[in-house]
Amino acid sequence: MTIEQAIFRRAELLLGDEAMSRIGEKRVIIFGVGGVGSWCAESLVRSGIRKLTIVDSDRVCITNINRQLMATTKTVGQVKVEALKERLLTINPSAEITALQQIFTAETAESFQLDSYDYIIAR
Repeated sequence: MTIEQAIFRRAELLLGDEAMSRIGEKRVIIFGVGGVGSWCAESLVRSGIRKLTIVDSDRVCITNINRQLMATTKTVGQVKVEALKERLLTINPSAEITALQQIFTAETAESFQLDSYDYIIAR
């Protein structure tokens, strides 16, 4: 049994092999990984999502610590998506996490290739 199989064994017992396989293949993009998006990202990875893109332009600041998952005294000043990616990979090292320090605007919309995702989450 691989580490990834062991991590999701309980969910697999509940949902079944086929469902876990389908969950693992879904592609999700999250715009904004602050107070809601960071917790959402972790919940998805803990649920078996392996293909996740996280998008945010900010860096962790001290006022984020009380509400954002990746915000700690050790991550202040770091790029939010990079700090969160590091944490998510400690949960599932096999996950494919893409961290984009960008802003979604009319001018940048095409670069995100939104049609390649199964789910889009925006704050």
